[in-house]
Amino acid sequence: MPNTFTTSTTTGYGNRIINSVKGVVVGCIFIIGAFGLLYWNEGRKDLSSLARQSTAISAEQVASDASLQGKLVSVSGALTSTGQIGDGLFLQPGGYVSVARKVEMYAWVETKNTESHSNAGGSQTDTTTYTYKQEWTHDPQASQDFAHPEEHANPTESLSDTEVRAESVHVGAYAVGDMNGVTLPSGSPVTLSAQNTSLSGRAVLANQQYIFVPNATSTGSLSNPEVGDIRISYSSVHPGMRVTLMGKLDGAAISSYVDQDNNELYRIFSGTRAEAISQLHAEYETLTWILRVVGFVLMLIGFMLIASPIATILDIIPLAGSISSGIIFLFAFLLSIVLTVITILVSMLVHNLVVLLVAVALVIGGVIFWCKRKKAPSTQSA
Repeated sequence: MPNTFTTSTTTGYGNRIINSVKGVVVGCIFIIGAFGLLYWNEGRKDLSSLARQSTAISAEQVASDASLQGKLVSVSGALTSTGQIGDGLFLQPGGYVSVARKVEMYAWVETKNTESHSNAGGSQTDTTTYTYKQEWTHDPQASQDFAHPEEHANPTESLSDTEVRAESVHVGAYAVGDMNGVTLPSGSPVTLSAQNTSLSGRAVLANQQYIFVPNATSTGSLSNPEVGDIRISYSSVHPGMRVTLMGKLDGAAISSYVDQDNNELYRIFSGTRAEAISQLHAEYETLTWILRVVGFVLMLIGFMLIASPIATILDIIPLAGSISSGIIFLFAFLLSIVLTVITILVSMLVHNLVVLLVAVALVIGGVIFWCKRKKAPSTQSA
């Protein structure tokens, strides 16, 4: 069967108007959600400021200062672990801090592209093209969800991702109190060999990166796979790294620290304390801008939906509908930019009481100064 399918549907003018009116409600929800998201985003805690408040302690020996117990601390030293772990499947146990198994299946992937065309009289024809291709994917789609599942069947993935962590891990003299709760640094790829793998069934060592597991009836290989074949790769955090652990000092261990605002900091960073703080701040800045863009996009879509009945009504003449849609988009774009910026600035002020009070004082002072200057000429004239 072909791997490209095209379907067309036509929506009448009356139904389009009804749908656009319904879209007004959705648009209002989007705009309210955008304001809420932007406001919440500006009040998020920058964990780097919390990390700066941590007390740096030596990794050489457990601190004897009782006043540090229960406080936020940071300790930099060598990452070590005892015992050996594997994934319980193909990777043999080794001296890892953590091991992550990633499973990918060679499967059918559906993509679709829809193009809309306005017709004279106000109806609209949507032409959707579905394309199917085979590729390695970490999250194979269920065939029953395809628009055209015929001869595009994906079997159920027989293996899944997993992560295994060592039970006893230390940074210098301090134990990591909760290995399941701590955030670890990113792992590095595990080089696979006959020495650190134990294969069973139809699994084969394809190269230093992948273990290849063909499905029950497959005659494929990693370079020429068939649908349902699986490839497995591993990443790990190795002992011996120079790291910084941040959390609450709890005797000879460090556990999760939660401040009075329920902000949690419990993480192992690769590198020094200064590098850890810098990483936290960079992550905060990146997420802040991502959420600002998301808020702007939500607002833009919301205004487009609110104004969509106008464009739909005018679309009875396709050219008029196209021109009105362009004007609406430009207006919605500019309005969304202005409101996004205003919302961000106001949110910053509201979340920062000191800045808000200073701003109010400056405004009041400016008004008083302007009033005095306005009265000064009349006083001199008298």
